[in-house]
Amino acid sequence: MYNWTNINLTYVYDGSFEGYLTTVFHIFETKQIPMYIKNENANIPFTCPIFHIETDTSKSYRVFQGILKISELTLYYTNNVFLSGFEDKETLLLKYLIDAFKYGAKVNHMLALDEVLKVQKINRNVTLEIQRLKGFIRFAEIIPDIFFAEIEPDNNITEILCEHFKRRFPTQNFIIQDRKRSLIGIYNKHEISIKENSSLDITHLSQNELHYQDMWKEFFKTITISERKNSRLQKQYMPKRYWKYIFETT
Repeated sequence: MYNWTNINLTYVYDGSFEGYLTTVFHIFETKQIPMYIKNENANIPFTCPIFHIETDTSKSYRVFQGILKISELTLYYTNNVFLSGFEDKETLLLKYLIDAFKYGAKVNHMLALDEVLKVQKINRNVTLEIQRLKGFIRFAEIIPDIFFAEIEPDNNITEILCEHFKRRFPTQNFIIQDRKRSLIGIYNKHEISIKENSSLDITHLSQNELHYQDMWKEFFKTITISERKNSRLQKQYMPKRYWKYIFETT
């Protein structure tokens, strides 16, 4: 279908999904596969020259529509892997998309292809973390009618979590901060905005929040049956790495 040429270049894009899809467009247009594809904020290898890809929304939209035409599942996998913390996700996704455009929707059943199997494994990791954090996030009122939560996820899922809580609490102002990525999601009862390279240091909670936290901790302590305590099972269902921001465990 394509006569690919491998070239000794590193393609660098702006880190956005649109920027990555623009890069994919350029690769399919030129039929040249670079040595590396890197986010401009990532560690960029100096083993080969750098070529910067400028984001073009019209090109990225064409790729987006092309993936969607293959199947919604293919687009879902592509988006989730892009949001993952997998180090070489751009190159993996390129291999997957080359397969997808070649074989169509059946590609997702072709687990003998290493890149397809890896994409599905990473997708499971991302979706599991999303499901966990939907339950493990703890919002705290910092001032009346503004709630704040902190997370340190393996994957870049703040916007997805904001969309979830927007649907769940449409009349509530809230902020979700991803400390690992210096990223903040803000919902103001109308829309969500994502702020990159930002951080908030919250040192005080509202009096109502302190009161409710004390009551919740007391309830949590009261219902605990010490003789039936099973720390191993607790960590299995609520991994310890999430405990940092769950106040009933502190």
